Amino acid sequence: MFKMNLRTIITILVAAALAAGLLCVAGCRPERAELVRAWQLTPDNTYSGPSLVDEAMSWSPDSKSLIFQVVSTKGNGPSIMRWVVGEKQIERVTRGTSPNYTSNDTFVFLQTYPKILLEHTFSTNIQRQVAKDFEKVDIHRDVSGFTYDPVEKTYLLRISDFTAFYQPGCVAIDENGRQTKIVPPTTGSGVLDRSCDSKSNQSAVIFAAGDSRELRISEPGKELEAEALAKGSLGAVAWQPDGQIVAFSDSSEVKIISPQNGKIQTVARFFDREEAGRSDSICRLKWSPNGRYLAALNLVSYELNSYAVLYVLDMSHIK
Repeated sequence: MFKMNLRTIITILVAAALAAGLLCVAGCRPERAELVRAWQLTPDNTYSGPSLVDEAMSWSPDSKSLIFQVVSTKGNGPSIMRWVVGEKQIERVTRGTSPNYTSNDTFVFLQTYPKILLEHTFSTNIQRQVAKDFEKVDIHRDVSGFTYDPVEKTYLLRISDFTAFYQPGCVAIDENGRQTKIVPPTTGSGVLDRSCDSKSNQSAVIFAAGDSRELRISEPGKELEAEALAKGSLGAVAWQPDGQIVAFSDSSEVKIISPQNGKIQTVARFFDREEAGRSDSICRLKWSPNGRYLAALNLVSYELNSYAVLYVLDMSHIK
């Protein structure tokens, strides 16, 4: 069991009376701050950021637990950890990378040596190989991680390194490990990150516009004409499962926006003081299936080193 000092780092609710300090972004939309409760799951300066691969984290279908990958800065190799919502400790489950929940009791992951796909069952603590013909795929040697698609029951393989922006897989293989299709890119042409709403068929994207980054919401393929809803050092973007709000990051802050009225609210601020040589980038956001929790992965970078810190925000009281 891996023990840690799990702490609630944000409990302050900022009243609407702070309107005098509100920011103005994009088309001068008022922005307010109402910070939510958050858990810090991993300690500072303990786990490497650049050594991670995607998927970096995965929620169980019932939203009761989160599995995620860590890589020790001491060079102990990658491990998969599990956190049960509300618990004061995280548990080391196994060695491996790219964990993907497939049910409340099972997840699939990549074992790096030898490179095979395995399924882990919590109730029995048994692991079995899946997609056994995976080794025969042409890009097998270069695969760094994958995303499991529960609808099509396919593994979307990835060969890219971990970056500040999420990159989709490049080929899909089925449960037997046979390649089924090429996965078209969802980024590029100015789009740095993308999250889609299945109900409205709209996409929320982080768009590179010159030296700035903008949040835009539009139909897929129409990002060039879309209005900038927010500007800044934007990173990850994630549409809430019920389609009500979109979460996005701006340096070390997590913000949400209503697609209906464009109102923006800061819900988390993980670093708010000056420190020479330090830069923060929240590079991954992942909603729980029930929309109550939001996992946020922050990369903290210095000139000579960097590390990753994982937080979970309690979004259950956001209206």
